[in-house]
Amino acid sequence: MYCLKCPAVTFSESSFFALVAVAALTSTISLLEAVVAYCMEAFGWVRKKATLVALSLAAALGIISSLSQGPLQGVTIFRQTIFDFLDYLTSNYLLTISALLTSIFVGHKMDKAVVERQIANGRANPGRYLKLFSFTIRYITPRSDFGGFHFRYFVGLGISDYFQAEIYLTIILGGYCKLLLEL
Repeated sequence: MYCLKCPAVTFSESSFFALVAVAALTSTISLLEAVVAYCMEAFGWVRKKATLVALSLAAALGIISSLSQGPLQGVTIFRQTIFDFLDYLTSNYLLTISALLTSIFVGHKMDKAVVERQIANGRANPGRYLKLFSFTIRYITPRSDFGGFHFRYFVGLGISDYFQAEIYLTIILGGYCKLLLEL
């Protein structure tokens, strides 16, 4: 207890939180860059305008979410606070749907030369890696993502027994595997 007043402890605590703040800032910049690039390309905005709009929207959503743990605690969406609703929506639906759509896009729509360059990554002959990746991204990944979405759907329907939900998921994935074997 007496050591909490030591200068070394104060310095290490301050350093830790300063480094956490720097890590959060660099992560924010990294995540914001994709949105800014999209706004610049889709809407023809200059970087400054795209950054200000994206940052303002993200900050507003973040402020509202954090206030839902305090002054806005009485505001609910489907009987959940704003923060809990956004957390549930993101982790249970948006991540799965975006993974599914990304795998479909990369597997079926993206230019093969771009995919090959990414897979090659400096290798002289990426042939077998490219074939494995192409097969996986076209046939296995979308079905796995879809199966994971079904799992969440069954649990959301009130099938709270994970064993029962796993049985349903196994039946669905078994059908997908049978389909793969027939290809």
